[in-house]
Amino acid sequence: PPPPEEAPAAAEDAASAPPPEKKRRGEYTLHRYIPLAEALAAPPEGAAERAAWETICEFYGLANDCVPLERLYTRSYRLSSIYLAAAAVHEGVLQCDASQRLRVVHTGTVLFERMQSSRSPCPFRLVQAGLRYIGPHITRRRVALSLPEFCRLCLGAPTSTRDLSPAAAEAFRSMEPGTAVAEVHAPSDPGAVEGAEDARGGGNESSRRVWRLVVIRGVDSKAGTVDTTLNIMVSKEDLLSLREELKALGLWTEPTPAAAAA
Repeated sequence: PPPPEEAPAAAEDAASAPPPEKKRRGEYTLHRYIPLAEALAAPPEGAAERAAWETICEFYGLANDCVPLERLYTRSYRLSSIYLAAAAVHEGVLQCDASQRLRVVHTGTVLFERMQSSRSPCPFRLVQAGLRYIGPHITRRRVALSLPEFCRLCLGAPTSTRDLSPAAAEAFRSMEPGTAVAEVHAPSDPGAVEGAEDARGGGNESSRRVWRLVVIRGVDSKAGTVDTTLNIMVSKEDLLSLREELKALGLWTEPTPAAAAA
């Protein structure tokens, strides 16, 4: 505490100081977009976050050069989320000099989000919006399904691996807990829609259309259990859009009442 003779002066300064600004409703702190390379190099957090990024690449089977590292961004050095910025936004907005830089509120597509609590070896989950770009590069935790199986997942209800083919069920059972990709390829057809654009913005993985969903392979509730449950990590709106697209293309297979009830 200040000496007695200084107390009146301190009180006078406190009284004359402007009141702290109140945060208006709906207002939030604007964090800049930090290049992922910068976050991975920043001391002292850099070592931990480099390990986190290596875990992501190992867990999902991503090659080091599968996405352009210079176009990956985060909003905090803790890597709460990882975004992929379009080439034009990266070069024309986020990388311009300070005198021309805009206050960017939101840009890019989220590829990964940090989970608050998880029993998965990888603390980051896949995000449905980012599968268009990162999906073709995932070599682990990616399971191909038949159209009827995929349509069942599109209903959004938790699905047991016992409702899948033996090969698909075994692929999910053998995984550690965490998010994974369930995908289906359109039947070979001369009129099939071209595949998704990759993260570098050019080409596609094949001439056949591919649809993907983010699912989470949970922790087995009972020791020694054979089957596990898949939860769909996709919004109702996105699932509805996907169902309507499959129906419009004549690819939708209505699940049986027993499967729908499950």
